[in-house]
Amino acid sequence: MPRGHPDYGQAAATALIATVADMGELAARLGSINTWDRRGITVWQDDFESSVLRWEMFSGGAGATAAQLRKISPWLQKAVNMTGNAVAQLPVVFERGEEEIVDTEMVWGGVTSPRSLIYKLASALCGGAAYALPELASRAIVDIRYVVPSTITPSFNPATGALEYFTRSYNTTSQRLPIDDVLYFWLPDDTVEIGPADITPISNSLLAAGLIAAMDTTIKTYGENGFIKPMFAVAEGISTASERERAENVLSSFVRGMWRNVVKIVNAKSLVPQSVGAGMDELKGSYIEITRQQIESIAASFGIPSAIFMSDNAFASEMDAMIKVWYTSGQFVTIYQCVEDTLNDQVFTRYGIKMHFDVERLQAFQDEENDMSG
Repeated sequence: MPRGHPDYGQAAATALIATVADMGELAARLGSINTWDRRGITVWQDDFESSVLRWEMFSGGAGATAAQLRKISPWLQKAVNMTGNAVAQLPVVFERGEEEIVDTEMVWGGVTSPRSLIYKLASALCGGAAYALPELASRAIVDIRYVVPSTITPSFNPATGALEYFTRSYNTTSQRLPIDDVLYFWLPDDTVEIGPADITPISNSLLAAGLIAAMDTTIKTYGENGFIKPMFAVAEGISTASERERAENVLSSFVRGMWRNVVKIVNAKSLVPQSVGAGMDELKGSYIEITRQQIESIAASFGIPSAIFMSDNAFASEMDAMIKVWYTSGQFVTIYQCVEDTLNDQVFTRYGIKMHFDVERLQAFQDEENDMSG
């Protein structure tokens, strides 16, 4: 590098992009949000004034956007919770040979809360993958500890595609783990040969949940502005930028109710405010309808009957029939069978035990059986 040039200067070597002759002028001309400080090389800038729909990052079927939406979209979180809880409440049967094992606590060994473990595994599988760290003795399970999927990264052989090892990243440390040290639950997906699913209930719900979140953000912004529509003000007699800024502040403060004055006089020859966009009256009807459509889309992504998901639409007499449909079709079956198959293959088989969820023992199925026999 020539002496005296900064490390971001024109003569500096770059790996991914080409330098420009007038350092940052290109970004400024294209409308960068930062035009006063042109040092360095601009790759991407965002003012974060738009909705979260501008940002999408996927990792194993669900990534940062999904985690963020689950925090701000109660309907997406409800779908995950309903799925996790429903799987965790399924009757579990253990068998050794042809004989059913009655003492299930003995089978789980040192796992203090099997139902909580199954809930977390099923909830994580809504995003395509779930992981746990087992501690297994020769005759019993010592413990099975759930870990957040984002902390585990599988590594595959680039030539054969075979799974080779896992990397566990936590805080600032990373640890390489052999395959046998990790229980890995991967939701089946016909678009993926091996590894976490790409098409998942959560990934299918991101657009709908993001749209609801964007609409809620719009309503929140309206509320903060006193439910006043944005407006342009056409003014005459304002000749300088400082006078224009002062007039904008005065008018904005007035319409937001920051003064008790009924009338506010602005120093200008004329000031004609023009509203922009739809107000609450126009938005109210479309907001309700669009929100309802997106909620139904989220329910469909998880295979949950919309009448159950939006419980105000269900009659008590219909609940059992809808629960049967939910529990015997769609993503729900795929998720609980993934938990069942993985625990059998990676844990219980070594002890000569087979686990399965017995859906037929649920009350909804028993009631129909009693009705048919009666």
